[in-house]
Amino acid sequence: MNINHAFPSNYISAGDLGGVGGNGAIVTIKEVRQEEVGRSKEMCPVLFFSDAQKGLVLNKTNANSLAEMFGGETDRWAGQQIGLYCVDTEYEGRHVEGVRVRSAMASGGNAVAMATQELGATLADSGEIPF
Repeated sequence: MNINHAFPSNYISAGDLGGVGGNGAIVTIKEVRQEEVGRSKEMCPVLFFSDAQKGLVLNKTNANSLAEMFGGETDRWAGQQIGLYCVDTEYEGRHVEGVRVRSAMASGGNAVAMATQELGATLADSGEIPF
């Protein structure tokens, strides 16, 4: 059993992307909406995609990167493609793998196919990414 699948979540994690050194994925933004997240039920912006089942909880780093690419109005992000990839980072004093965003062009055109193959998954007939 892959330990990354032992604790299911509605949100994309580094494990979903193959971790640091994985190929990541290219996704198309569907919308951004506020949701209660975590044990504290804090309201956070969550990015949802037209080609993936899980959303991405936006931290300040990723939100600022998206604003630099597409402007500060999240309603204008719909339809934009981005790359998701993993980095080593620090969170609450611990070393963790985190998810970051970048332009789809910087991610390379084959990232979805490579990530799918690496994770041992097949794309559904709908073309959804396996997370």
